[in-house]
Amino acid sequence: MTTTREHLLNIRGMNEAKDPGEYDEEGGMAKTQLRGVVRDAEHMIKMFKDEDNLPEWVQNKITKAADYLNTAHRYMMDNDNDDVKEGSARARLLKVMNKASGRTDADRQKDAEAATASRKAAEKDLADFRKKHMS
Repeated sequence: MTTTREHLLNIRGMNEAKDPGEYDEEGGMAKTQLRGVVRDAEHMIKMFKDEDNLPEWVQNKITKAADYLNTAHRYMMDNDNDDVKEGSARARLLKVMNKASGRTDADRQKDAEAATASRKAAEKDLADFRKKHMS
């Protein structure tokens, strides 16, 4: 017997039969909840510093929330849902991350340019070293 992706999803209970009467504007509800999650996450990011110690139960809740969201996201991305495109999801995620971190696309571009310049300088140094010591 061949095990297919759909069979595995059915075993794990992740491939639900879609009853048209069961689904009622759940996308809107999910978006509202996710906006709340983003708002709470952005607020919490601003609340504490990297070196702060957090109560263990808070760390556990954040870990669980991240895991649940990641699992739901992976499922939706793997579900070939036409409404969820990887490129647009990535762009939205970068936008949220930029907003939360206070960084902009221009900041990321500058970092990329600096990394490229650093790499080129290291390559030049290596070529010079090889020329001087290995010729």
